[in-house]
Amino acid sequence: MKWSFLAVVFGLCSVVWASNLPTSKSQYCFYSIYKSLTSLTFETEATSSAHTHTSSKANRTSTSASHGASMARRGGRGGGASTTTKYEPYCEDTIEVTSIYASMKEYCSANEIVKGVACWQVLCGKNQVDLINLTAIDTELTPQYLASLPAVAPDTYNTSVTVTSPVLLEKSYYKRYLRRLEATINATPTNIVYGWALIGYWGGVIVLGSLFNLSKASPWSLSRGPLATLRYYLRLHLVMPATVGTYHQRALYWCNIPKRLDSVIVFGFWAISIVLSCVNLGTFSGNPTTPDVSQQNWVYLSDRTAVLSYACLCWLWMFGGRNNIFLWSTGWSYGTFSVFHRHIALVATLEAVVHSIGYTVQWNVYSSDYIPALKDLYFVLGIVATIIMCLMILFAILPIRQRFYELFLLIHIAFAVVLLYCLYIHTAQIGAVYYSGYLWPPVAIWSFDRFLRLVRLVWCNVRVWYGHASRTQAVVHYSPASNVMRVDILNATVQGGPGQYYHLYQPMTLRGWENHPFTLGAFSTSTAASSPIATPGQVEDGLKPSTPQVQVTETGSASPPTSILTFWIRPYDGWTKRLRDQCRQQPGNTVHPTLLLEGPYGHRAPLRTYHTLIMIMGGTGIACAIPYLQDHLTRRRRQAPTSTVRIQLHWTVRQPAFVAELLQRELADILTSGDVQASFYCSRKGVVVEDERVPTVVDSANEKGTATGAKLVHSAAGTIHPGRAPIDQILAEAGAVAAAENTRVAVVSCGPAAMADQTRAAVHAALKQGCRTMDYFEEAYGW
Repeated sequence: MKWSFLAVVFGLCSVVWASNLPTSKSQYCFYSIYKSLTSLTFETEATSSAHTHTSSKANRTSTSASHGASMARRGGRGGGASTTTKYEPYCEDTIEVTSIYASMKEYCSANEIVKGVACWQVLCGKNQVDLINLTAIDTELTPQYLASLPAVAPDTYNTSVTVTSPVLLEKSYYKRYLRRLEATINATPTNIVYGWALIGYWGGVIVLGSLFNLSKASPWSLSRGPLATLRYYLRLHLVMPATVGTYHQRALYWCNIPKRLDSVIVFGFWAISIVLSCVNLGTFSGNPTTPDVSQQNWVYLSDRTAVLSYACLCWLWMFGGRNNIFLWSTGWSYGTFSVFHRHIALVATLEAVVHSIGYTVQWNVYSSDYIPALKDLYFVLGIVATIIMCLMILFAILPIRQRFYELFLLIHIAFAVVLLYCLYIHTAQIGAVYYSGYLWPPVAIWSFDRFLRLVRLVWCNVRVWYGHASRTQAVVHYSPASNVMRVDILNATVQGGPGQYYHLYQPMTLRGWENHPFTLGAFSTSTAASSPIATPGQVEDGLKPSTPQVQVTETGSASPPTSILTFWIRPYDGWTKRLRDQCRQQPGNTVHPTLLLEGPYGHRAPLRTYHTLIMIMGGTGIACAIPYLQDHLTRRRRQAPTSTVRIQLHWTVRQPAFVAELLQRELADILTSGDVQASFYCSRKGVVVEDERVPTVVDSANEKGTATGAKLVHSAAGTIHPGRAPIDQILAEAGAVAAAENTRVAVVSCGPAAMADQTRAAVHAALKQGCRTMDYFEEAYGW
């Protein structure tokens, strides 16, 4: 941030210097008088050159009026604060100099006169002329003489009439021009301060989120004191409930609805953005150079919205990154930051659109500069940047992301790169270098994120052990009965754990850059040199693979410890569909592709600190539950600290075959341990699976006692119920038990959007019923 701040300061100084504006407030008095009187035409001492001089003064008057009416096309962009037009200084003509100096004696303090004269001399020196000696003039400026001078206001004076004797600037006009000058000079610093306020808003949100996350690990959060009560009411009214009905993961009219707390944060951001765009613009009635207040509003609003739009860029890039450090500090999900990312993008785009409309109005309605400006590269790229931002918003709507995600991602990245280039040229070519301070942080954030992705790829997939390199190996098997692909990856670097997810690449394809996130479904560790991954035959038979013994290399060193990371993927479109088709083309529906891991990402929820765990899973969402269950069993066997004594697993699937496959493998040890009470549900009616290992659900109109008219099927490990899990009933009963026993309950949900929203609503209902010790952890499918 330090270099960014220095860039802003340097930019402000460069704007002031290039535009001949006063560099200190003590020079404002002189400059207001100087600029006011330069709009008049004074008679020169050389009569023979009177016509020429009058003509040049008329040109200066026209230029000054044009400057007041709108921004100079090649000038600075600080609310009309600068222009590259050079004005001929009033340095040598006695009538002009006397009028300026007399007005200074009338309205300026002694210090302001000294500073003003110094500024005057600098202006003359820049044009290689000398200011005439003011000593003789000063002796003539007695109070009586000043009182005898006629007072003129340039906005009411007939500028075609030559001033033939010294005059005094009218006091009311002086005050109005001074106010205009202060508004012009203060416009850019004020805009920058408001830009920092917008940046600071998200900084405050992050700090509060990090502190709240830190408080979860504090012993005070578990007490019954005022902090616990405050936390309960925050969760009851802000953290847990949805904003609109029960919609959160589900889309409402193509829109993702944030949680209530997220909505409050987003609403606050929109509110502060709108307020900062409109307040303290510096417009006023009676502006001597721009009398029309509407025109002033367009001038200052255009530059204010430009700065605010630029100020959004750093957080926009940060919240859209995969390696966002605030994911860790706040404990918020990537989905939460995606919500913030989208709304920051909307605000930044809206500010850019207002900025573009403002300059279009200025240069079409109040001047004729628009068409000539189209010849300037900076102006054209400004238009291109606004169009790109609008297109990025359009292509990011939910239906496009769902149906054409890879295309959306490529367009998004390409447009982002072009956008930064256009914005840089747009401001750099007009000398507004302070805008670059907003552009380099996104470049640094994006570069750092991509660098960390590359580091993770190398670290996850290549390991050197005693001079021998090992790499990731993978086996992918597709089960037609369950319509799920099982991906087993042998890795010598990564140690799997609960709450992790990884991005998978298949580099040896035409779209090798594509990668998709998948929750780690199961993990195991061995010290085998060869792969303990199941063969295709073992997968088909539902058998657990055997783990070979540790092998010793020729150098006498043991092989590196390896992990087996398991993922369950339901094929839809795109890469998952192509991978399924590859499996279908091979014997046993099994392939050995080259897959790369990038990760681990995600958070490990502190489930071991809860007395009761209730896991509501749907489909391949079981991948969220099994690592926590494996971790629980490991802790039990090692007698490691854990507070969990009761676990309920409720898993809803469409194909019972998926349940059978996991009952033969990962769920076998978990359910036979006796620590987990499992209930399985089949949401598809009339399913009959011709496999002795798969529990069967059949329709039976004559069977009574079930809501759907289907038979209950029991297995040694659990019960398969027809229909979906009764989430409301399950959590209501758990909340009542927890309240009666004064125990803590953690509810974990992973599955389809509708199931996640129902679970959230049920947890909220339990909180309203008085169960203060129930917490909710959600990992849902989403876009």
